[in-house]
Amino acid sequence: METDSALGVLRRELGAIGVATTLIDIAREASSGDPFAALDPPWSRRERLSRGQARPAVWLYRALLRRHPSERALHLATAVVAAAGARFIHRGLGSVDGREFERLDPAAARSKVRGWLNHFFTAISYVDDVDPDAGVVSFKVSACALARLSRAAGHPELSGAFCAADNLFFAAQRPPITLDRPTTIAGGDGQCHFRLRFDD
Repeated sequence: METDSALGVLRRELGAIGVATTLIDIAREASSGDPFAALDPPWSRRERLSRGQARPAVWLYRALLRRHPSERALHLATAVVAAAGARFIHRGLGSVDGREFERLDPAAARSKVRGWLNHFFTAISYVDDVDPDAGVVSFKVSACALARLSRAAGHPELSGAFCAADNLFFAAQRPPITLDRPTTIAGGDGQCHFRLRFDD
């Protein structure tokens, strides 16, 4: 999978000096305290890990808001979080080859999708439909810690940045995987509905 690193995105968007000032501002945000300090202590390993994933994104966004208009800051934060998130997904799933998936029998394909979902501690999810012959996978997320934590930090608009990581990851597969997500928790819906189609 070929995607930019988070630092590469910042360098492309802001240049070397912009990267340096942003890193300084992130350090200032980090030294000012935990954006989730008002919440109860993490009650599970999943919650602790979820906060660990969301915290740097909040610090980054707040750092960018120091020097950029809100729309520009959100654009930059989304690009950086998406790049970092796509690499995180790749570390968990590796490359996803639709051609290999389509050779599985339905039970093995469903088990494989369940294995994918088990990698993601930030979401409570379940498999909806798996049809390897048609190259289609559907699953739903009923709770997303990243959307919840973005709201808790006072930045509900940031939750869409985490969604962008999914788009980037699946588009970067070879052959690409088409992601259709008609509902998202980040967008105010009750669940995220993922539909994946393995293209030839």
